Amino acid sequence: MSKNLLNVKLYVSFILAFSLLSFSMISDDDIRDADLKEAQKHSQVTDFKVYTPPVIQTLMVGNTTLGSGYNLLDTLTLTANPNSPNNGGAANWAIFFDLVGGAQELSVVQMNTASTATAGATFSVEIFTRSGTALGGPVSSGPGSSSAGWTSLGTVSVLQGPVNAGMSEIFNIPAITVPAGDTVGVAVKFTGAGPRYYGTGTPPYSTYSDANVSLTTGDARSVPFTPSGSFFSSREFCGSIRYFVNAGPSGVYCEDFESFTVGGRLACQDSVNWTTWSGDPCNTTEDPLISIITQNNDLVKPLNNDTTGIQKISFKFYVPTGKAGYFNTLATFDDPTFHWGMECYFDVGASGNNGRLFGGSSVAVPFSYAHDTWQSAALIVNLDIDSAKFIINDNVIHVWKWSAGANGNAVPKRLAANDFFGLITN
Repeated sequence: MSKNLLNVKLYVSFILAFSLLSFSMISDDDIRDADLKEAQKHSQVTDFKVYTPPVIQTLMVGNTTLGSGYNLLDTLTLTANPNSPNNGGAANWAIFFDLVGGAQELSVVQMNTASTATAGATFSVEIFTRSGTALGGPVSSGPGSSSAGWTSLGTVSVLQGPVNAGMSEIFNIPAITVPAGDTVGVAVKFTGAGPRYYGTGTPPYSTYSDANVSLTTGDARSVPFTPSGSFFSSREFCGSIRYFVNAGPSGVYCEDFESFTVGGRLACQDSVNWTTWSGDPCNTTEDPLISIITQNNDLVKPLNNDTTGIQKISFKFYVPTGKAGYFNTLATFDDPTFHWGMECYFDVGASGNNGRLFGGSSVAVPFSYAHDTWQSAALIVNLDIDSAKFIINDNVIHVWKWSAGANGNAVPKRLAANDFFGLITN
């Protein structure tokens, strides 16, 4: 261990689940979008184009980057109607569904959806939410017949997938917060394309659930938030949502240190979640003062000694010009037995490859970071497949076999602790 980490504020979280999105969509060449035809009967618009999608084979999204700041390892996935969309509308229509929270608050941050867009085209969706249900009609009543109670979270661009009138790619959305046990109504309004969904006639609503959230779907409106146009129910959202379970008692830890007393020792103020290398919170040598780590400080965040599952450790760091930093993650932390799973050096150099990572080999993997600004670091360890990934500012620096240890020497397939250590005066 070497180097000291100065002026560091840490935000640490553990996300223990992985979800692989897989859904199959087989369409019927004889299907025509009945709702669009019905709406045309009551509309002055005559130039609608209706797409009849060909057969779509199984679409599987693996361990790939989804967009700025997110990765499949970070999110849980709930897929709604697994059938192919068999109906749809036009641009400026909206679909409506409910999200019902489970035991913990969660944040929905990504989704995909079926649309009428051509393959590879772009369109936009605006996300609206309200407290309570979004569902119910007829056209002149119900939550979707008025803008009252609705809040627009924003509009985002969407890329259609490889099939006309099929599924879009995954896209980021403004976070939808779903409190524990509460119902949040959601509306998705389309611009530049129309929604596609599942359902004809007047079937009952359907609910899709996992351990954390339920999704009840749904309605469609041709002129949303007004008492005019056409109303169709039920019309099931075809797609998926991706979400995080927010901090709570189930193994997720987050800390911004704002409640800590400046000038007090960190582990001494929270010995439940923090300790030092020698296991002695309040030790004046090892326990750092808020908010600076100096030479010989040796701050440890114990983990759970897990041997299965997927965990993410992330934090913000700040290194002033002329200073350096260091941290490691341990596979075992049981005096006198210590096994290093990785080591990371934020060196003094002002530019170029001024960082070094040791993971799976005694040969360092170089990377770049900037002084005098807050940046993010993340380590994702998949103990089920024995792999690790280190990320700086959303850029993957290195992937290695976790049990190969920091320097290529075998370590137990376990996750035990993080250590933030200061060795030299820099």
